[in-house]
Amino acid sequence: MPVENPPDGMNRAAITVCVILATLKQALDTSIANVLALHAGECLVEP
Repeated sequence: MPVENPPDGMNRAAITVCVILATLKQALDTSIANVLALHAGECLVEP
């Protein structure tokens, strides 16, 4: 049974959206980690 592939433009758009979402997720995760590290450092310094 042959598998029908989506049009090239549709495949490219889906890949582009996935890459954009992954990049935004990584940036958000990094910024949350930086804020957490900052607050954790403040908690260790101040009694």
